[in-house]
Amino acid sequence: MGMVQKNNIWAPYELKAIDFKKYDDVQNWVDSWVASKPKSFFQSGIRKLPERWAKVVASKGQYFD
Repeated sequence: MGMVQKNNIWAPYELKAIDFKKYDDVQNWVDSWVASKPKSFFQSGIRKLPERWAKVVASKGQYFD
């Protein structure tokens, strides 16, 4: 998922053209986005967490890609 800066906040690219007016609009969008992803999307992300955290710790606070 790509990221874009919107109102000085980094957000998923999918949110670039959306201007939420109410909290319920945000909640509905998030619910829809989560429901649109296959189970494997979340499983893969969770499995990558230990490796990603190790990279964060090893960087000692320095930025990396």
